[in-house]
Amino acid sequence: MKITKIEIQKKNKNRYSLYMDDVFKCGVHEDVIVYLGLHVNQEISDEMYNDILLKEVTAKAKADAIKFISYRMRSIFEVKEKLMSLECGPDAIRQVLDFLEEHKLVNDFEFSKAFIHDKATLSHHSMSKISFELKKKGISADIIEKSKSHYIDQGEDFDYENAKLLSLKKYKQLVLKDKYNEFELKQKVYQTLSQKGFNIYLVKEALADVLYELSIEEPIE
Repeated sequence: MKITKIEIQKKNKNRYSLYMDDVFKCGVHEDVIVYLGLHVNQEISDEMYNDILLKEVTAKAKADAIKFISYRMRSIFEVKEKLMSLECGPDAIRQVLDFLEEHKLVNDFEFSKAFIHDKATLSHHSMSKISFELKKKGISADIIEKSKSHYIDQGEDFDYENAKLLSLKKYKQLVLKDKYNEFELKQKVYQTLSQKGFNIYLVKEALADVLYELSIEEPIE
């Protein structure tokens, strides 16, 4: 086969129509044209044509992936799942992921750190719940532990601070109902936070500390 015409497409100036032996064969991104050095009168073997198709599929997958990660940080697993949902082939997916990692556009450790910080400080989730959510996003146990250690090394104790915040909030809500004694109030706080993934002993410590700090000796009226 011989390339007889390379024509820019009217609706997308970054794409070209590729004609071989005066017959339209496929549309290709300009990056593919440049990368492979395609030009008119060039002889194209079947093997090279297949390579053009693979490069085109990969270029589209790369564009889709970059658009996907432009909205917010994504894990490598999330990007892979997205590309699979778009029916990208395994070769194209592998090349795109290699490109994204090489250019530091995806990084599971950075993603994990940011995810922990946001879920802990904005949503006040327990670390056990956050860890579970990270596993669902394909983050390995080693990276999760490394990310948690990052904050521990900085002196951050998200679980304790969130346990204080949520236990006091729940305690006040229960007091307003005016139907529980002090023992029952605390038991219900422990139960509520345990269901959210907080360690029961940590919750007891957090509630005791916050009530002491506020000098609360009697239930709040």
